[in-house]
Amino acid sequence: MHIGTISEVWRYPVKSMGGETLDTVMIGTGGIANDRGWAVQETETGKVASAKLPRPYRALLDLAASAAGDDADAVVSIASADGTTIRSTDPDHAAGLSDILGRAVTLARADVIDEVDAQYESEWPDMDGLVISNLTLDLPVAMSTEKSSFVDLAALHLVSTASLAALAALVPESSVDVRRFRPNFVVDTGTVEGFVDTDWVGRELAIGDDVVIRISDNATRCVMTTLAQGELERDRGVLQALATNNQQEFGGLGTSACLGVYAEVVTPGSVRRGDGVRAVG
Repeated sequence: MHIGTISEVWRYPVKSMGGETLDTVMIGTGGIANDRGWAVQETETGKVASAKLPRPYRALLDLAASAAGDDADAVVSIASADGTTIRSTDPDHAAGLSDILGRAVTLARADVIDEVDAQYESEWPDMDGLVISNLTLDLPVAMSTEKSSFVDLAALHLVSTASLAALAALVPESSVDVRRFRPNFVVDTGTVEGFVDTDWVGRELAIGDDVVIRISDNATRCVMTTLAQGELERDRGVLQALATNNQQEFGGLGTSACLGVYAEVVTPGSVRRGDGVRAVG
């Protein structure tokens, strides 16, 4: 059954930084090659820096990262709003990032670690309808997938154009921009309406000629959707609208504000912008 078409392909080489749009990506069992392949790491604690802790790490969202290819030895470039570029091969990259964030950090690479075993600190706002509320806690990376990158939870994240449109209709005064939600794939679902992604949970989807994924769960949303980044202003209304209007089951923990879905990889391969998406199981 045809579901839609891949209209946008995103990769985020450095955790919590802005990403890059691509025409084609290679997908392994752990997700897109070099997606969250790097993370900023606190020198003192070893914790991974995440914008889920807005103080002091919201500034990560104003940096844009790109990777020169899919290989393990690819160079990542980090661009700031003032035009400065920091590269992973720069001998003083740690100093540059530390200056931006106001604390001692360095750039960690997932491939040089046998198994990524890192934690990040996350802040959950005081809001009814979230899986966690009014709490700050440490969470492990790659909670439900192979520990080969610094993803939060799953190998892949998808969102449909129908769900983005449904949210935009609820908050016409807000900027419902895909960058707030950081998916790997935007699926153009045509004229269907509503938060349709949740209907995919538990199903297998084929993308293009090669890739098969299993939709593992709804994607719960957090404080990052509310934060300012680039020209997008701080907006609590986006998250509040999901908490009020799109409560979905998440991770066996009950219902939570959700948008989009998480997925694991069944059959690796390549995905291209324009590839068809169809349900196969």
